[in-house]
Amino acid sequence: MANATAFIVEISGLSKRFPGVQALNNAWIKIRPGEIHGLVGENGAGKSTLIKILAGAQLRDNGTILVDGQPVELLSEREASRLELHFIHQSQRICSSAKISPDAVCASTGPLSSKSPVESLRILSTLIRPRP
Repeated sequence: MANATAFIVEISGLSKRFPGVQALNNAWIKIRPGEIHGLVGENGAGKSTLIKILAGAQLRDNGTILVDGQPVELLSEREASRLELHFIHQSQRICSSAKISPDAVCASTGPLSSKSPVESLRILSTLIRPRP
């Protein structure tokens, strides 16, 4: 049986530079099974770059990515998907009529991608607790 405290994803020393911009500099995160993480930060902080690297849509310059304790390269989105790395990307106007996170409802990949918007909302409503 796997160690319940083991990390399923570990990132350390992740860096990415674009011409004139250091998008990521020594980024790190550790994720355990069942955890859900959101990235928050100012514009230009590297949030999208980090997710694109984990999704296999962009190559990193430096750093280590471990999935289930094994080093991975993530050279393509297909490779990331094979490793069950799925993301809901930020989008401003995909589903303007949704009452909860439009990005969650209209995700193009991941466990809700094959569901209708109504079914996705039903599933998400069982997971989301309203604030008091």
